[in-house]
Amino acid sequence: MLRREFGRVNDPRNPDFGVALQLSLPAEHLFTHRVWLGMVGVLCQLEATVAVRSVLDEHLPGFRG
Repeated sequence: MLRREFGRVNDPRNPDFGVALQLSLPAEHLFTHRVWLGMVGVLCQLEATVAVRSVLDEHLPGFRG
């Protein structure tokens, strides 16, 4: 599931992909973002199942969109 979602978000054919490229991340958040992406990458390689949907739903309105 996480691998599929990560692939969808990073697909250049996705209309939202261009918007993501226009966003600028403040320098103080860069390290946290890199750690998050690294964690997602490791979990995808492990084909891990992680129960975080409820946390994402709570903190990211529209996540299930």
